[in-house]
Amino acid sequence: MFRRWPVRVKLIAGLCVVVGMMLISFGGSAFGLHSFHMSYLTQIDQLVELDASTKLIQDVFRLHPPDDGQAGAGLKDLSEHVAAAQQALTIYHRELKKNAQRGNRANPGTDELELAFLIDDDLAKLRARIDGRETAQAEAILPGTRGFFERHPEERQADFPAGSEFASRIDRLHRTVSILPSKLNSSFYKVLENSRTQYQTSRAIVWSSAVMVLAMLCGLAALFHRWVLNPVRLLHKGVRRVARGNFGHKIDLHTGDEMQEFAEAFNDMTAQISMTYADLEKQVQERSQQLVRSEHLAGVGFLAAGVAHEINNPLASIAFCSEALENRLTPM
Repeated sequence: MFRRWPVRVKLIAGLCVVVGMMLISFGGSAFGLHSFHMSYLTQIDQLVELDASTKLIQDVFRLHPPDDGQAGAGLKDLSEHVAAAQQALTIYHRELKKNAQRGNRANPGTDELELAFLIDDDLAKLRARIDGRETAQAEAILPGTRGFFERHPEERQADFPAGSEFASRIDRLHRTVSILPSKLNSSFYKVLENSRTQYQTSRAIVWSSAVMVLAMLCGLAALFHRWVLNPVRLLHKGVRRVARGNFGHKIDLHTGDEMQEFAEAFNDMTAQISMTYADLEKQVQERSQQLVRSEHLAGVGFLAAGVAHEINNPLASIAFCSEALENRLTPM
């Protein structure tokens, strides 16, 4: 089927193969870069979330119940530490929600959000007690804390007696925030697993595209040699043999395209030249024979003229002498 294609169609097919090679190579490279970029961004966002969680854990563990002897100074320090912990919680909640919305987490972050709401509730109640208000008047700083406890009232933690509220609530905060690293490490490990899977997939796609491009390149080189280089080589060889005088040489080319038509036209031309050359040689031989014959006849005529001249001279002398004798013998 390929042999019947014209040269322009074959060149267009080769160009399409080249374009296909470029597209495959570009697609594989683009997919690999995109996977690497997304994995990089995911890990960066996870590291930002981990950093925010580390700050939150450190600020929560700075919370200590005030000493009885220094209640005023202890409450002031506790108030500052609670404010710092609430600020760290706000930052952590923002990073957690951002990663969950972007899909940069291995899970939706439900467990981490639940822990954040529990921490927020305890910190808000600590703030209320420090300010001298009832825990029922505590105001959470995270927008979803109140809705979470309304949807899940069973998750609301019990209050502590007034005498041990600071120590008990801080101790519960320490226990709650201690669960956070295991959740985050599990999530980050899953992110790394997903990144490794994406890396393996990207590597397989890039290598597959490279092998496909190499195979297409080899095929294109073989077709180019078969469609273009080999016919041109045969034509060049045939033309050189004809130029050396071998007019009987025929270019045997079966490509089914313009190359074959050119070879057939060249063969017809060499056949016509061969016939013309043979006819011209025959005419030259005939003219040569006629010229030799004419030269022979001219030589015979020249010889005959010379012989006639040699014969006429004695005959003229004899005739003259005879006439003289005849005049002498005739009586006066």
